[in-house]
Amino acid sequence: GARVLALARDGRKLEALAGGALDRGRITPVVVDLSLMQDVRRAGAAIAAAGPVDVLVHNVGLMCHEFIRTPEGVERGFAWATGCSTSRCAAAARWARARPSSR
Repeated sequence: GARVLALARDGRKLEALAGGALDRGRITPVVVDLSLMQDVRRAGAAIAAAGPVDVLVHNVGLMCHEFIRTPEGVERGFAWATGCSTSRCAAAARWARARPSSR
């Protein structure tokens, strides 16, 4: 009975994944653009709230064919390539767990 937090940019694909699971309710979709720190912080808080992570499956890829800046002003490919995906979410989760809870 694993509980899975699935992270992706496309909310529709995440909902389809969660809805297609054999044991519905075991997959929690978390929409996140890993090139945006505000999204990473929010995803980190969701990860921290879900409890300890026993297993991490990391499969992130992005190919930029043109120069695009994120709304935070960072070139999109660079934002992804500098470890923003797993390391930023893990750091954001640690930060969220360390903060005094406002819940």
